[in-house]
Amino acid sequence: MAKMFDPIMLKGKKVKNRVVFPPGVCFDPGVVGGFISEATVEHYKRVAKAGCGIMIVEAACVVKDALITPMQLGIWDDSFVEGLSKLPPIAHAEGALALLQIEHSGVKTPASVTDDLVAPSVHTFGDNTARALEVAEIETICRQFIDAGVRAKKAGFDGVELHCCHGYLLNQFLSPEVNQRDDEYGKNRAKLALDILTGLRGEVGDDFIIAVRMPGNDPDLATCISYAKSFEAAGADLLHVSAGFVVKAPDDLVYEKNNMYNWIVATGIEIKKHVSVPVVVVNGIRTPEQAHHILETGGVDFIAIMKAYMCDFDWIEKARTGQEVIRCLPCKKCLRFTGMYNCVLTQEE
Repeated sequence: MAKMFDPIMLKGKKVKNRVVFPPGVCFDPGVVGGFISEATVEHYKRVAKAGCGIMIVEAACVVKDALITPMQLGIWDDSFVEGLSKLPPIAHAEGALALLQIEHSGVKTPASVTDDLVAPSVHTFGDNTARALEVAEIETICRQFIDAGVRAKKAGFDGVELHCCHGYLLNQFLSPEVNQRDDEYGKNRAKLALDILTGLRGEVGDDFIIAVRMPGNDPDLATCISYAKSFEAAGADLLHVSAGFVVKAPDDLVYEKNNMYNWIVATGIEIKKHVSVPVVVVNGIRTPEQAHHILETGGVDFIAIMKAYMCDFDWIEKARTGQEVIRCLPCKKCLRFTGMYNCVLTQEE
């Protein structure tokens, strides 16, 4: 499993291994008004100590009225910088890089947060219907993402990750399922993300990492490959490939199904063939054997693991020494502070 533990340079910074801890909102009830809690700090201490090379902190919302949940971290004004600044030193003390994911929920914003839902076009999601954004509002959101990235740098993060997948606003612009505009933001569905990328790069400088978490399937693999190329050309340093607003394998993906990785990982492997920047693949990676196979045969640069990592915080050391890891049961209790780390207990019951 040599490659998993090979260091790699990213934007002039040394990453000690190929394991990424991906962002996942923990629904910490101690997070009030977007401000970080002590429980969140302790959570990331445990994450960093477990040995990942890159720790991506859960999504921080760039707009108060666009939260995934009232318990989500915020970064919509300078008051959040002090609290968030507690997290990068935690990663750095363990030799890891710290990125912060920044996000806007769009039509996926719950009604408990706002009654003025917005999206690229009028769209209904579940019980919610969003209105279409005006061009001036889109330009304001672009500025809000750029300002959030600048705040992340002030807080000491090594970089940010733009959340352009999983159905949130930047993904909504990429997806023809939601974006049916006939203006410049519809003719080039990547325009908002690209404007954020170029604008942010101009303000944070060349040494700050800008990652993009993007879909590999929405609307199809070929379009996502074109998105990846445009993100790279606009200055993205890292692509983190997952699923989009529509969660199904793209019709134009051809791969031999196997027990080492699923179609989401397969789209990342395919995208890597078309870009030169490092690529992270994610989803369903539970064992060191899977991680090794993907890194050695898939040509990608990083694997992201969350549930398996939180199920066994000795995962990396066990992978290094050939010990058997505790198997993740996908119970998802690791994603809720109310049941944090209880997955091990679940297996013993």
